[in-house]
Amino acid sequence: MPYTFLRAQPFTEVVGADAEKIFGVGGVVGERLQIVAAAGTNTIPGANVPAGYIWVVTFATMVDATSAVTGASLLTVRAGVTNLVMTRAGVLGINLGISFSGVTVLVAGDRVAGRCDGCVAGDALIFCYGGYSMVAP
Repeated sequence: MPYTFLRAQPFTEVVGADAEKIFGVGGVVGERLQIVAAAGTNTIPGANVPAGYIWVVTFATMVDATSAVTGASLLTVRAGVTNLVMTRAGVLGINLGISFSGVTVLVAGDRVAGRCDGCVAGDALIFCYGGYSMVAP
């Protein structure tokens, strides 16, 4: 069952010498989403970044927990345009999808997504991502 984890943290602001707010750190963000696959290519979208926030995604993973697949990708959707973050082609065994560790910055309305190619109908697909939120100035 899909669930979202948003851990409440004390709010922290970074303020410049002239008292102008530079940014504020809002807390930890992330999701673990699981779906039952249709045959072929399946995409699992994450949540949209809410207005007034910036998300810094520091990890993402996409796997088929049931069968081998022919490829897996991690994507961002920015201003309605899908962008490839990374892809892994070839036969990937059960739970051998794709993992990203780095920094991807998303603004309000953007989201991350995971995609698996060559799925068997009924497979369990799992997409996880996490990072932290910042309050936009």
